Amino acid sequence: MGTWSNETFENDAASDFVSTLGEEGFEEFIQKINDLSSQSEKEINEAEDSWFAQELLVVCEAITVLLNNASNYALENFKSEYNQECLTKAKREANELLDLTFRSNLVKVAEAVTSPDSEFYQLWSEDDNFDKQKEYISDLITKINPNKTTN
Repeated sequence: MGTWSNETFENDAASDFVSTLGEEGFEEFIQKINDLSSQSEKEINEAEDSWFAQELLVVCEAITVLLNNASNYALENFKSEYNQECLTKAKREANELLDLTFRSNLVKVAEAVTSPDSEFYQLWSEDDNFDKQKEYISDLITKINPNKTTN
């Protein structure tokens, strides 16, 4: 069994993903999001699991840093040497990650993979802190959404 937590960076999926980003960058992930965005919520949830949802949250966190509206939690996590590599890659690929169409697509997929019908939601809803995390994820999705303004 892997490491699970209700926090974005405290999971094996996030660690593995950050490691992969250091080698490969975001290109494959961006393409996957753009491809998935043309599908229905049900199709997205049939195609993707909680592992992918955790990877997606890491990218959302990185985008909030690029947009200068990250939470203190995200800023603290990106201070670690391990996660700095992810943020460095994100800064190099900022044009692609901050693209309005990509961010709209990311919001659609993020809403699907964190919806009550998703594997992610089902697994994480068992955690005592899930309500807090659910609120945090909702705020995170709002922060990256190019169609909404945040303070």
